[in-house]
Amino acid sequence: MGANRCRLTFDVTARDALRYTPAGLAVSEGEGWHRSMQCEVGRTREVDFRFHWVAMGDVATVMDALPMGAEVTGEGFFAARRKGGRQLQLHLTAVQWHQDEERKAQ
Repeated sequence: MGANRCRLTFDVTARDALRYTPAGLAVSEGEGWHRSMQCEVGRTREVDFRFHWVAMGDVATVMDALPMGAEVTGEGFFAARRKGGRQLQLHLTAVQWHQDEERKAQ
């Protein structure tokens, strides 16, 4: 089995209402926006994309409590949004809110 891990800094741009599975597990879904400068083959490249994310359990509760537009660093893995689908979604397994950095910028 191959590696599938991602660490990504992004802004929370959309979030659905917190819901619960029949087993009582919290689920939060939304969209994120990532912007950065990356080095590729010795050249700087601007990276700018939007993506879907999903979080479960304690991570879902944290994501639900964040203010819209919050900058976070999330860790997780990619999986298809729908069974057999081609569109990917980041499944967050850990998240860190950059609250202190946001306050300094204000």
